[in-house]
Amino acid sequence: MNLSNAAKALPIYTVFFLLLSACSGTGGGNSNSSASSAQTAGEFPFEISEPTTYQAKIVMTAGETERTSFVARSGELRRTDHRLGTPLQLTLISGERETIIFPAMSIYAERESGSPGEHLGMSEITSWLLSQRSFAEFESLGKEGGLDKYSVRIDRRDGSEAIVFYDPSLKMPVRHEFYSVSGSERTLQMKTELREVKLEADASLFALPPDLKKVTEQELYRQLQMAMAREANPQQ
Repeated sequence: MNLSNAAKALPIYTVFFLLLSACSGTGGGNSNSSASSAQTAGEFPFEISEPTTYQAKIVMTAGETERTSFVARSGELRRTDHRLGTPLQLTLISGERETIIFPAMSIYAERESGSPGEHLGMSEITSWLLSQRSFAEFESLGKEGGLDKYSVRIDRRDGSEAIVFYDPSLKMPVRHEFYSVSGSERTLQMKTELREVKLEADASLFALPPDLKKVTEQELYRQLQMAMAREANPQQ
């Protein structure tokens, strides 16, 4: 399965990002992570408290395709790198202003920062999932490798299921697996996991790199679209 097609067709993938970002800096829902029965829709069966300072890679895998992002936070400063290490990498740094960096073209643009605590590049995802939170049902599946394991269903009619692994020491979900379900058969469609989590974030992560040219936001996205077209049609 192609990652971009999967993301469009299966919005439940973003359960992972809701759990990671919806309750930034605060507790979320019910903090009892040992419940053995299905959780009431609209409640989280564990506490969510995003670390004030941390960094991690987010790796999404679908079939043989793997895509890596990077996230970092230090207080009110945030950084997100999409398509990490590729020609289409886009870096967003949020503080008093938002800075958008297109490293491959050595350009950047600025815009007014969003609302406090907003996660760059995830606002639509978070908004959609918050609207679905009332319908999410969690069921404890015990522990695996020191992590609390839960089954998550948004809509039992759509033939899909998510498995979330929660790290009680970090108070964050660290892995999310999405399955298509047909009768008694479950097929893994996509996996998202946090890797290389560190409870530190150097100030340099949130600084503007040297030797970048400032352009308008419109120009930056025009350059990005051109790069995406070249990536999709390398022979042209």
